[in-house]
Formats: sequence, C-alpha cells, structure tokens
Amino acid sequence: MCVCPNDLRFIVFLTELFRVHILHEAVSIPNQDRKEFYSLLKLALAIDPDERPEWRLANLIYQRRARWLMDREEDLFLETVNGN
Repeated sequence: MCVCPNDLRFIVFLTELFRVHILHEAVSIPNQDRKEFYSLLKLALAIDPDERPEWRLANLIYQRRARWLMDREEDLFLETVNGN
C-alpha cells in the first residue's frame, strides 16, 4: 500500500484537528479556562468546510461539536461569565 503526499497531509490535518478538539475538552474545561475554551472553539468554527472538500465532513462534525459545547457553557464552567 502506497501513501501519497495528499494522504499524509490529510493525516497531519486530522491530527491537528484532533489536538485542538482534545485541548478544549480535556484541558480548558477541567482547568476552567473559559477564555482558552472560547478561543479554541472559535478557531474550529472559523474553518471554511468547503475550502477542502475532502475534509468537509470532518470539519462539519467538529463544528457541530463546537456549537454544542458553546451551548452548554454554563454546565461546563463553575464561575459566571463576569468572573464572580
């Protein structure tokens, strides 16, 4: 089986996408770092899913997850939005 350069780029992309996804769920939430949480989710939502058709499905899945997490912010963080 031959792995072409496009396959390698896709693997690198998925690894990076997974890393960002893991950071906001495995680090930002347990550390209660709301600023980092939003920064990472906004990064995921800023991706144009149509820019790379071969990655569109993965982008849409992670964007749906990002919106889902943003909608549940009050359940994920103990402090209020203004820090009180």
